[in-house]
Amino acid sequence: MFCQPKLRIHFFSAGLVWFGVGIMLMIKAVLFSCPISGSSFISLMLGTSFGFFVFSKLFARIVAKNISRIHQKQPACIFAFQSVKSYLIIAFMITLGITIRHFYPNKIALGFIYSAVGISLLKSSFIYFGEYITNKN
Repeated sequence: MFCQPKLRIHFFSAGLVWFGVGIMLMIKAVLFSCPISGSSFISLMLGTSFGFFVFSKLFARIVAKNISRIHQKQPACIFAFQSVKSYLIIAFMITLGITIRHFYPNKIALGFIYSAVGISLLKSSFIYFGEYITNKN
């Protein structure tokens, strides 16, 4: 199963991972903002809005590069839906998220950050799922 998967598996696994992490971050954003007050609700809404901007300026390009690379190289490993560089960026982002959460106690600001990244990942996952549906290889 982990060797020579078809292209569709790469698109589906990428969409699933990005969707799962996006949902997890959105749940954390809401939990950081509990109990919901006026300022925490505004923070979540602003974070979500900013997430659409981040998606259009950053994540859409990353997804396009990943999709292009999958089509061109047709990787053999199921985890190759992203480049090694992308995995290093993910490791950095996880470390940064843990560090910020540990040293920055303002939960409303964390809700903003987590909702922005979460909605960007969710929106990106739908592009991968679209490729999965339209690609017949």
